[in-house]
Amino acid sequence: MNNIHNANLSKKPAVSVIVPTYNRANLLPRAIKSVLNQTFTNFELIIVDDGSTDNTLEIVRHFNNRRIRCISHDHTKGGSAARNTGINASRSEYVAFLDSDDEWLPAKLNKQLNLYETSSEKVGLVYTWLVHVFDDGRISHSTSRYKGRIYKELLLKNVVGSASSAIIRRKVLSYVKGFDESLPARQDMDLWLRISEHFDVDVVPEVLVRIYHRHGCRRISSSKNNLLSARDLFYQKHKDRLLKGGVAHLHLCDIGQFYREYFDDTSKLRRYFFEAIRVRPKSCLPYFLLLSTLLPKSVYNTLRSVKRKTELGATNRLRKDGVMPWHRHVS
Repeated sequence: MNNIHNANLSKKPAVSVIVPTYNRANLLPRAIKSVLNQTFTNFELIIVDDGSTDNTLEIVRHFNNRRIRCISHDHTKGGSAARNTGINASRSEYVAFLDSDDEWLPAKLNKQLNLYETSSEKVGLVYTWLVHVFDDGRISHSTSRYKGRIYKELLLKNVVGSASSAIIRRKVLSYVKGFDESLPARQDMDLWLRISEHFDVDVVPEVLVRIYHRHGCRRISSSKNNLLSARDLFYQKHKDRLLKGGVAHLHLCDIGQFYREYFDDTSKLRRYFFEAIRVRPKSCLPYFLLLSTLLPKSVYNTLRSVKRKTELGATNRLRKDGVMPWHRHVS
């Protein structure tokens, strides 16, 4: 590992901002600028280059800012390992994360830290609302209001959202031992779940982060194989919790549906639905999904297409009327 741009170590910053990056030299400047433009200025910015082969290091050097440190992995280890490297190098009471293809709004750190100042010591994580920006012009919002002890909600879905929105107490990250490096995706939801078992969560109900989705730019967790593997690994890791919470069958149905959409093996996806029936025989959903696998794939895809067009039409009508559709984000 190599360090460049060592920050001024004489003053301990209030927040350590960790930006993991891999071959995103074209996008990284936007992320860095959004941190440097924060109205709250007492932070250190730790950029963890996960073995990039482009000119990432040149981009970082170009900023020449005393608050920036860059740590380089000798080889690619993955997003979770990069975040953990940043956590281990951080010096602040609070730790924030920003993916290198995302962007913060200027008041983000200030508003979250102000909330921490008025919150109980039991609060270990504060997140914000998000806006998702797609390269085809679509925009969607994550506006979850869940707070307090939200363990049960996180058993079912990621109601917190992206790591780019979170500020976490450093002692909390130490307690739960950071990100799980064995997961190729769903690392955020896994971390939030483990934190929520022991600490409260709070939210700033305002869009303060932009999440960019680009077809031509692969996000850390965008591979379909990685996403499928992550769903399986997440289920196996938290199986006892999910069974106790009564939601294991819903995760199995989700895995089956994901498999159906992206892979062509009906016999394997049916096994997920059969397992869902076994763990929750009184639920109607897995029976319905199992029966739907008897339809030809072309018929099923047509029905899905009609459903999506109907939803898109409703969204467009809302936009035309000047009403923005707000909904919760599920990862």
